[in-house]
Amino acid sequence: MTSGPFSALSVGTPPTAHGGTHALKSAVSGGSGLLRITRPMCATTTDDASPSGHTISFWVFWDGPSLPAMDTASGCELAFWYMAGATLSNTQGSDRVIKPTGGWQKVTSTPIGLQSVRQVGVDCYVNSSWTGTIYLDDFAID
Repeated sequence: MTSGPFSALSVGTPPTAHGGTHALKSAVSGGSGLLRITRPMCATTTDDASPSGHTISFWVFWDGPSLPAMDTASGCELAFWYMAGATLSNTQGSDRVIKPTGGWQKVTSTPIGLQSVRQVGVDCYVNSSWTGTIYLDDFAID
């Protein structure tokens, strides 16, 4: 799902590769918005699994100028979706990693107490006039 300034996801070649030669990418054209990527925890999309005790991570690369200093709302984080009755709800799964100035940055979470998770995903936010490209790579559950 994308909103605001994010383009549709595609496979691209980042300026420097993190793992391999390609990564998911989304162009950002200024403004405020959300890029959300989710995956089911299980092969059957209606089953749940517990991420407790596992380390979940991904790498992000923001290619473009530095964000304005006052923009602390932009960044990427892990998120988890669970069933609350008949509604799919989500919770933040890691600290938000604010856009670094060059280079890959790892976002990591070791969730505790999440016993029934339907989906895991990445949320990236932009809350400024920043224009550039976000690359995501090496999503892992260890």
